[in-house]
Amino acid sequence: MRINKLFMEEKTDRIMQAVAGVLSEKGYQGATITEIAAKAGVSRGLLHYYFKNKEEMLSRVIRHNMDGIFQNMQECFSGASDADELADGLTSSMRAILEGDPQFFRLFLESWTLSRQGPVAEELLKDIHTRFREAVSTGLLEMADRMAPGPDYRFDGLAAILTALVDGLGMQMAIDVGLSGDEKVWKSCREAIRGLVASHIPFGGKTWQPV
Repeated sequence: MRINKLFMEEKTDRIMQAVAGVLSEKGYQGATITEIAAKAGVSRGLLHYYFKNKEEMLSRVIRHNMDGIFQNMQECFSGASDADELADGLTSSMRAILEGDPQFFRLFLESWTLSRQGPVAEELLKDIHTRFREAVSTGLLEMADRMAPGPDYRFDGLAAILTALVDGLGMQMAIDVGLSGDEKVWKSCREAIRGLVASHIPFGGKTWQPV
């Protein structure tokens, strides 16, 4: 039974990788079920067993990738003791995704286009952005309570701005891949996160000063 389970997990992972690769390379409109099945080494029938259509493929792949991103983000917040460490952690995590898995944001761009055409992609984006903002807000709240307990903090606004920063930078780099190798961009990203966080949480009574 365990061997069968491992086999199925391996096959599912291979299919998910094939879906991500073909959709990223060919685009949603250009990719075909036949190409994805061939890339995964499975039949079209088996592919339809896992997914109803290409829209569901895109949605499942993005949700699958987001699970790892949420985990990395939680680790950034739990391991940071001040705004500098949080900015370093979040920037490094974002850079690792954009440089190590550039197809993720290309798929995200595809979902933005599809969100105006059908409910699946629209609900996907709403859900992911809501979860991302809530995760950022929760991380900031726990960090504030840990470092500077006192007032009743609310970080909904800051979470929305940080989410927009990730979205905007990721989409730019999905289109202009050269940006991901520009150290000035990452330095500015780190400084922007540091300034935003430090202006909302008085770490040890310190106020933020630009460097």
